Amino acid sequence: MFTLTRFFAVFEFILRLGSEKRNLIIEIKERVRGGIGIRVRFRTVWGNPWEFKSPRTHKVNCFRLSFLYDTSGGVLNLYKFHKEIIVAKIPNPTKWLSPFEDRVRVELYGQGYDTDWRPSLETWEKVSLIGERAGVSSVFVPNLAFGRSIYCPSQFGGHPLLFGARDCSVLSGPKADGVILFPGQACWLSSADCPTVLLKNMRTGVTIVLHAGRRCLVDEENIFNGTTCSPSIIDAAIKLFADTDRDKLRVFLFLGIGAKHFLHSPAHPTWGSRNSKLNEFILNKWGKRCFWGSSDSEIGEGRISLFDIIVAQCMEHGIREDHCSFGLSETFSDTYPENGEKPLLWTPFMWYSHRRAVFDGGEDLEARNGIFVLNKR
Repeated sequence: MFTLTRFFAVFEFILRLGSEKRNLIIEIKERVRGGIGIRVRFRTVWGNPWEFKSPRTHKVNCFRLSFLYDTSGGVLNLYKFHKEIIVAKIPNPTKWLSPFEDRVRVELYGQGYDTDWRPSLETWEKVSLIGERAGVSSVFVPNLAFGRSIYCPSQFGGHPLLFGARDCSVLSGPKADGVILFPGQACWLSSADCPTVLLKNMRTGVTIVLHAGRRCLVDEENIFNGTTCSPSIIDAAIKLFADTDRDKLRVFLFLGIGAKHFLHSPAHPTWGSRNSKLNEFILNKWGKRCFWGSSDSEIGEGRISLFDIIVAQCMEHGIREDHCSFGLSETFSDTYPENGEKPLLWTPFMWYSHRRAVFDGGEDLEARNGIFVLNKR
């Protein structure tokens, strides 16, 4: 209930915005312009402490100047800045790439930061700052599902808010493993070993960003359960482009596990039979090029190359092999150079790898790398 006491407390709070709070707001804005973001602890105007958690939980709307209001539960609550302000720098990428003649910017974020890049409020806060630095007002985040769905942010209104900042909001999309970006739009993926693929129409500028894990590329339901065969996410993406533009398509693949470390051994005590079926399917459909260390007639130890499967699928649609290029980043084994610049928190490995965490132990299985993609204007 919005009582008279609360009314006077709110009135007093609004009056004080013009004096002592204004300097604080200016200071915060200057920090943002200088490449520094903020995380702020709030206190309600009638004295109850409250720490900002999730906009999805609290249905909070952010105002540009200095306060938040929360109408969850049907009651107007106003919050003002508490004295405690935690300064968070905008992180620099572990590596950045400029494919397609510098018409797309890719920023990769791996190990060595104060956190990993799994979906969380802390990640979305940093993504907001990264997007702000890149000059975009929104960053779209698909809800990865290891399927074949691709969505276009421009066709959707009312994206759920993951994090609302002054100049760049992080917006959630539906369950999908691909995002269609028009010039000036950006997206974010949190991924471990699955390669990321960019398909760009060099005539129109449209770019499709794909999370290309094994289950997105190979129809395992058909292999193991005999269900109706469905296309891969590469098939689904290429079909979104006009046939007349097929010769204008260029493909860029990066940041995924290499075949040497992606073992699917037929001799595995638990998964041997399943691996044998999977390997046989890949061999018959796309050939021995999709296996590392294979002989003329065998698959070797069953070390699958997701990158070669992607190229083979592109070639099935008439895309020339020399129109596929690579950003050489291997999640399992890439390390920081001994005499190079060290990350904030020292770690020998440059990227998070789910497969390495399973084999070696000692690493968080849920840790993810971050991938920011900006389709330039």
